[in-house]
Amino acid sequence: MRADVCATSAICLSTWQRDLGNTTGRTTIPTFFRILVSLAILFSGNYAFAQEPPRPLCGTLHLHPFVQPPEGGLAARAHRPEQFGPGRPTVPGEEDRTNNLGHTYTAEPEFYVSPGGHFKIWYVTTTEDRPGAGWPELEDGADGAVPEYVRHCAVFLDESRRVIVEELGYRPPPVDYDHHDRYAAMDADDGGDGLYDVYITDLPSQFSGYTRPEAVTTGAALPSYIVVDNDYAESRRTVEKALDLLRITVAHEYFHAVQFGYDAGEEAFWLEQSAVWMEEQVYDEVDDYLTYLPTFSGFLTEPWISLDTSNGEHEYAGVLWPLYLQKRHDRDLIRKIWERTRTSRALDAIDGELRSVGSDLKSAFQEFTTWNVFTGDRANADLFHEEGAAWPQVELGGLHEPDLPGASGTYLFDGPRIPAHEYPDHLAANYIRFVPDPSLSGGLRIDFTGISGEWGVSVAASGDVDTVMTVPATRGGVTIEVPDWTRFETVMLVVASLDRTGDGFEYAYTAAFDPGLTGDDQSGRPIAASLTTYPNPYYLSSGPATVRYEVGRPGEVQLTLYNVMGRKVRTLVDGNHEEGTFTTTWDGKDDGGRRVASGVYLCRMTTGGTAERIEVTRKLLFLK
Repeated sequence: MRADVCATSAICLSTWQRDLGNTTGRTTIPTFFRILVSLAILFSGNYAFAQEPPRPLCGTLHLHPFVQPPEGGLAARAHRPEQFGPGRPTVPGEEDRTNNLGHTYTAEPEFYVSPGGHFKIWYVTTTEDRPGAGWPELEDGADGAVPEYVRHCAVFLDESRRVIVEELGYRPPPVDYDHHDRYAAMDADDGGDGLYDVYITDLPSQFSGYTRPEAVTTGAALPSYIVVDNDYAESRRTVEKALDLLRITVAHEYFHAVQFGYDAGEEAFWLEQSAVWMEEQVYDEVDDYLTYLPTFSGFLTEPWISLDTSNGEHEYAGVLWPLYLQKRHDRDLIRKIWERTRTSRALDAIDGELRSVGSDLKSAFQEFTTWNVFTGDRANADLFHEEGAAWPQVELGGLHEPDLPGASGTYLFDGPRIPAHEYPDHLAANYIRFVPDPSLSGGLRIDFTGISGEWGVSVAASGDVDTVMTVPATRGGVTIEVPDWTRFETVMLVVASLDRTGDGFEYAYTAAFDPGLTGDDQSGRPIAASLTTYPNPYYLSSGPATVRYEVGRPGEVQLTLYNVMGRKVRTLVDGNHEEGTFTTTWDGKDDGGRRVASGVYLCRMTTGGTAERIEVTRKLLFLK
């Protein structure tokens, strides 16, 4: 695990405790203790296991401002009530002006302009802030020379700008000197020119750097400055590793500066997910993000937690989401999303840009959850995540294996059987694994029922052939059949909550072995059928009831209503259908045109022939 967390949106332990009841991104009691253990490991190079590690600070809450500054001043309103004056290290004043994320230089600073002419790097040659202080093998800037660490930093900044601005087409950060009069009126430092200011200081060991926007103008686009650590010697054991950390920190923080030029008040999850993603674009060979995945809360370790969670971990491990968007579409998609954030919040911007390329947030997130099955030993770089082999496998919400001791080869399960806090929040998922019995020829039938919320239900099967089948979003039930299951080592039911808000969405499922599911489907693709009736209850005064049904393959479809005694009431559909999603209506009458009595009715859909028959039944309450 990386011992340095970007202070731009780092969350302190107190906020993790606070988040135990936070519906936006809940951190559970087991997770909290896992965080404590992780921190002990994280700081083990400098602290005994039983000792208290340095307290992580809440960078987002303290440094990430709302976009409207108070009248006549530079101090931005933070997410917490504290007010901050300008906090550049070159400005004399109290050392805790940035709540211990930075401090004032105690010696006269010097500066070095990067070779590309875009950055002004400030540093001192004495005191604990001296660049490269922990690495005697680096040239220290004696006799007026620029310290080697500063020169490295300058090169990394120029490289980051070249990729982010010149290659990827992002707008450069706003220029602070364009607002010189506002700075001067507050006796504040703007660096003295239009170059972007970067400060090298001795930061607390748990932070690699931070980017601070300055509210010197109205609107969402704000100028900023960057602070990076002077050596990373407390968190890296070799100078080569320290310079790698400087590389990705510079890329990460410079992208924050770019982000603040679009919307300095954007949501923390998207700020950090896309900033970690940008590390990969600028310095793909470093792969520092991999250190987050095994232990941080994320899509693989705690998949039931929402995509837009910011709990000090999830927003970093959440880099998997923009990596998916890049491979599924292209990396320009991320820039276009940021362009939309100038007028939209992050989820709306993501949804809007996905719609422009023929997708949307719901369908993309559903597909993303299926890609997350194919990691570790199940990785398939051609079809799914490019670096998935280096990632841990997703945490399961259920594991069902065949009843091998039984002579009958029983395979019948229901669920879920998970703690209440592991039901998916909005834009989150559960993964239920079924292990096929190689001695049983046939397939698997899975019936899913959504109890609350809207669901994207999929099956991802891994083995000699990797295949995914997704069912259109439903608030009702879905039946999926997997023929010839022995071709797979794993059959994974993926249930993704597609709501934008809320938590703890409930569902149920049953799964059973069916010996008749063999051989007829040469494609090897799972077959699905879904059926939803709405409104439910159905009142005659509200107009006809709508029945929505999905057919997994071309063939005969019958849709029939029965009363609770099993007598047929009405045939709604009887004929051949192509694969797809369809709707029909019921007006509360039987086949003879007579109004039926109030009560419970069963709507049954049958698809396929004798060998491939699928039946799905849903209850409908009819009230006059």
